[in-house]
Amino acid sequence: MHYIGSKSKLAKFIVPHIKKVLQPHQFYVEPFFGVGSVAKYFYYHPNVICNYINSDIISLFVKLQSGWIPPTKITKEQYYHVKNNEKNCPVHERAFVLYGCSFAGKKNAGYAFSNDKTNYAEQATISLLRRIKLMKHFAFESVDYRELEIPDNSIIYCDPPYSGTLGYEKNGKNSFDTSAFWNWCDDMAKKGHKIFVSEYNIPEHWKVIMKKTVKCYMDKTKGKYKSRVELLATNL
Repeated sequence: MHYIGSKSKLAKFIVPHIKKVLQPHQFYVEPFFGVGSVAKYFYYHPNVICNYINSDIISLFVKLQSGWIPPTKITKEQYYHVKNNEKNCPVHERAFVLYGCSFAGKKNAGYAFSNDKTNYAEQATISLLRRIKLMKHFAFESVDYRELEIPDNSIIYCDPPYSGTLGYEKNGKNSFDTSAFWNWCDDMAKKGHKIFVSEYNIPEHWKVIMKKTVKCYMDKTKGKYKSRVELLATNL
């Protein structure tokens, strides 16, 4: 499923760094789950905790865990009915429609369509059903990352809203506190956790272990894509 900020294209470069240090007895924890583009690669691991403050997305994955199968067709009329009446719709259904069937996976960005008549609802359903098969045993949470209970000596992968980007919008503004996030990371490191963080900007005292140039769809201007350098850093 398309989703803003997804690591679907970068996961294959990120995951090997984490697998090198993850031991069978440890917990693998994602405080910023998104839609699980990285987490799905840890399907084999017995202890996985996935958290995301977006409770609609988490409700969608919990419902998928219980066996719910999303629709394979959503019309434009159905999309805007949900958009205009989302408070009256089941949470998992509105999450599927307003993210899975929106342009670029951004909530309420408009009904996704293309000249080649791509069925975005069907694509999202296929993607989600494949993904949830790998996540049947995952524990899902929806709290502020600072409130998440993390077992001792965990491996933590963070993909937070990047500094200078959309982040968690509140009243049209980025409400995510990047400084507070890095302070939290430092605290987690002091507690003995091993941490990996994806970002564009990394504090000097953290070690950058991966650099990848990517095209940013959401930064598209005048029909051209902007390139940004994605970084992966660790406290190891």
